[in-house]
Amino acid sequence: MSQDVFPALEVSSTFPQANERRAPLNTKISATFNKAIDPATLDVLSFVVFGERSGKIRGALGYDNETRTATFDPANNLFTGDRITVVLTSGIASTDGESLANGFMWTFDAEAMQGVREFTTKVTSLDMELVAVASADFDGDGTSDLVVSGVR
Repeated sequence: MSQDVFPALEVSSTFPQANERRAPLNTKISATFNKAIDPATLDVLSFVVFGERSGKIRGALGYDNETRTATFDPANNLFTGDRITVVLTSGIASTDGESLANGFMWTFDAEAMQGVREFTTKVTSLDMELVAVASADFDGDGTSDLVVSGVR
């Protein structure tokens, strides 16, 4: 007696592709699966988008059953030059109940802007020895913030 062997649930393609270096800032991020997905298993906990500089990226998640594609539409454009990591967890399951066993992750870079950029300058006397500087969207307003730390 032979048993039918069904393929494991897998991601068959992504957009942008893994290691893409110039993804458009207004790109929609998608993952296509080899099987139909239960849309109830797609949410902000199972499809996570994170920017190295911008932090967790908010947006809307949708699913097209015909193409078996989950698409994340960021609420704002990606930060220029940001490294984006997309994590799909084992919480995603097919319509037959099989989970994405080992999860799936890929990274890509948002395109860097060309030309001149205007920056706001604020001069402050820190009266301390500079230890570190970091840039990210710490307050979630869509603008990169600068943090300086030091010791007296």
